[in-house]
Order: sequence, then C-alpha cells, then structure tokens
Amino acid sequence: MRYFAIETTYEQNNERFIESRMFQTEDDITQTMKVYSAATERAYEKVFTITQCDLISVTPREVSEIEYKRHALSREGKRDLNLQKRGVRR
Repeated sequence: MRYFAIETTYEQNNERFIESRMFQTEDDITQTMKVYSAATERAYEKVFTITQCDLISVTPREVSEIEYKRHALSREGKRDLNLQKRGVRR
C-alpha cells in the first residue's frame, strides 16, 4: 500500500487556510497515478467552489503508513471518514 497527503493552501478574507486530505492506494503504479490525479483535481475543485479566495498551492506528498494510520484514528480522521460515507466529502 502507498499513502499520500494532499495539502491545499488558500487565502480568504486575508486569512490563510490549509486543508489536508489523506488517501491510500495499492502498490500498482498505474492505479496510484489515477487516484493521485483524481485527488489532486478534487482539491483544486474544492477550493474553486469557495467564493472570493485565492489558491496559493496544492502540494501532494507521500506519507508513511504510521502517519496515515495516526490520522485515520484521530478525531479529525474519523470525522472525515463519516463525511465521506455520507457523500459530503469525496
């Protein structure tokens, strides 16, 4: 398994926000690149739905399994999973 985090940085009303999303893929490089591209595209789309904001950066990076699982077990990770199951967050 491979684990990734995509951090989106944007500015709105003179405040800077950083949103991070983590995901996992199989070791197959073709599948990894498909998921990686789709997740990066969704990060861009999410920022562009916010009105009057300036996109600063979208930074994808590979993370360790420990970091990924630590996030998944955190309160924020559990909330993200529940939102994802309800279809609020992809």
